[in-house]
Amino acid sequence: MVSCKSFTIIKFITLWNNIHLIYNNTTNKCLHIFNYMKDYYYGHNDIWLFVSGHTFPISLNNVSNNIPISWVYDNYDNTLTFATSNYIKCKIAWLSCIINIDNNKYEIDDFIEKLSINMDRDPPSLNVLFMSWCAYKKQWFTTDNISFSVIDHTGNDTILNLNDKFIIKNNKLYNKN
Repeated sequence: MVSCKSFTIIKFITLWNNIHLIYNNTTNKCLHIFNYMKDYYYGHNDIWLFVSGHTFPISLNNVSNNIPISWVYDNYDNTLTFATSNYIKCKIAWLSCIINIDNNKYEIDDFIEKLSINMDRDPPSLNVLFMSWCAYKKQWFTTDNISFSVIDHTGNDTILNLNDKFIIKNNKLYNKN
């Protein structure tokens, strides 16, 4: 039989452990909310990192270590930047563009019009451009059946796929023919 004194001590220890558990859970949830609000205020939830060898970009919120990145897309100001300190600002020289994904058409003219690309010498691939548009729309696709129907700077209709490249002329990106 347990004495009254031992019973009381066990109940107080149990009560203390429960209070301590509630305190730790509340503190962790408050810290999580604070970090989320801080990231939202500074715009970190809208920054996407392109890592070589990965198919999808990674949100800056999900990165806690130093990783080698190739491109950074900032959804807040619609800027795609090559990971370097010296860069030139470029725009895409398309008049209009529609992305065809599994027989669905998505007009991306508003995205292309607002997009600013900062790079040093190598333009982004169409795959990086497509993933930036996905981050912009917050809609992701896992198909390989993707093509771009582009009206280029001369008014010609062109069909491009994700493997096509750009060339740089006078701070504008043109289709590489």
